[in-house]
Amino acid sequence: MNITQELVIEHQLILTINQHILVVSLQPNQISNDEYFAVMEQYVSFVDHFIDDYHHVKEEEFLFQALELPGIIGPHLLIAEMLVEHELSRQALQLIKQGIAYKNYDEVIQGVDKYIQVMSGHISKEENILYPLAEKYLNNSIKLRISQFYEDIEKSKQKSLLWKNYVNFSERLILLLREVCTIH
Repeated sequence: MNITQELVIEHQLILTINQHILVVSLQPNQISNDEYFAVMEQYVSFVDHFIDDYHHVKEEEFLFQALELPGIIGPHLLIAEMLVEHELSRQALQLIKQGIAYKNYDEVIQGVDKYIQVMSGHISKEENILYPLAEKYLNNSIKLRISQFYEDIEKSKQKSLLWKNYVNFSERLILLLREVCTIH
């Protein structure tokens, strides 16, 4: 049973949208003010609803806690680091929100850049260190409970609708980037 495979798939969407939003964030002169800040508000929604309320909940409320159970060999300091990075990403998100509220491009760009830096390194650590440790050291009973927890979260957050909304957002970003690239 692989309990981290779905998290890795979620990372792919997160990284894709982050890559696109970084480019969009650096184009304030190529996009109308209204569209620029509307896209950034959609990004904030993605981070709030998909990353924090869906993906991070799976990690923080069960996977990380399972890895800290007595008898699990492992990455207690790494878990602490992951939680700190989740908090750093939330702080960067606040900078983006503040930039949007004050229509301040520099704050938005700084927040997006900081957010993406934190999350890129964070995702790399999870996929290359933490998740393999989870697969190796968690027994099947714990993995089954984690899997059931994930299913409960996915039902409560309406996984298919959530995915559809943010895949559509990713596609909208691609179209916007094509427009911006043809403006030059």
